[in-house]
Amino acid sequence: MITLAGADHQESRYPALDVVILGGTPIREPVAWGGPFVMNTKAEVLQAFEDFQAGRFGQIPAERLPHGDLGEVH
Repeated sequence: MITLAGADHQESRYPALDVVILGGTPIREPVAWGGPFVMNTKAEVLQAFEDFQAGRFGQIPAERLPHGDLGEVH
């Protein structure tokens, strides 16, 4: 059973509540992280930072949607 609770008073700029529940089988591998990057080693995390700062990640064009607005769902 999962129970969710929130504060008695929520900031008015974000009236919606988003909940994400993830699960899976353990991968049984080492994990290293830094900021938004999660890799297997510290060296891989540092390389990810270098790649990001050098612009080697590329870009995905996307429309900006207001928080909580998923647009029309088909």
